[in-house]
Amino acid sequence: MKFFRKKVEPKRDGEVVPGWVLERFKDYSNPAYASLVELMGDSLPRERYGQMSGKNLVNELFPKDGAPSVLDVGCGHAKSKPMFLDRNAGTDWNGIEIAESYNVADLNNLPEGVKIYDGVNIPFPDKHFDFVFSNQVFEHVRHPEDLLKEIRRVLKDDGIFFGSLSGGEPYHWHSLFHFSALGWKTVLQDNGFRLDALYAGTDALSLLLHHWSANRKQLGPYFRLSILNELLSREKKQSEKAVLYENAIKLAFAGHLVFRATKS
Repeated sequence: MKFFRKKVEPKRDGEVVPGWVLERFKDYSNPAYASLVELMGDSLPRERYGQMSGKNLVNELFPKDGAPSVLDVGCGHAKSKPMFLDRNAGTDWNGIEIAESYNVADLNNLPEGVKIYDGVNIPFPDKHFDFVFSNQVFEHVRHPEDLLKEIRRVLKDDGIFFGSLSGGEPYHWHSLFHFSALGWKTVLQDNGFRLDALYAGTDALSLLLHHWSANRKQLGPYFRLSILNELLSREKKQSEKAVLYENAIKLAFAGHLVFRATKS
């Protein structure tokens, strides 16, 4: 089976240069990916996309007006706070982080709105937040299902939990549990969430190169549109079945998983 085919692409100045395009599994016969389409069900996006990030979902989901409340789980130095406030200046932003985190340099000088917690028990009352956000944290969580129960507890009814986490990314910074697409859907459902959408972020191959590289700055562009995602996105748009199959392949090889879930 051929995985790649040559493609000729013109440059702006008229020169012709060779490129590469991923050869789609046109008969959709790989049982693992065909099965993943069925298993992911309505959480598998129906539309084509390049790749997603947690920031993309902030711009897509978070309201521009009102005073929505959001909790950033594993907030580090409150990096997400400006992102939410830029989106909506009236945001009630709060963050929690564990004392042992490498992202917390000084426990006596925490950013405003940040609280230290034990990694499971969230120090807020029931049904307190409209949104809970978590960006590349759950692969580091020692008791992920216990923390999911707590996130559900502090979310208002129909509140939204969203963000990203590691899938096929290599080991990094005490990472413990890297989830498959089906694995993340399963633990969310088991702990009171409906997975509304699951997207691929940077693919696993690009992240492997990133962690392997001695000069990671050179690989920065691959976080915006990574190698496998770019190749898949070059394919001509086909049937709905083809789009679903493409999105399943992206999830199967995703280094980062980007999700949106609702408290059920």
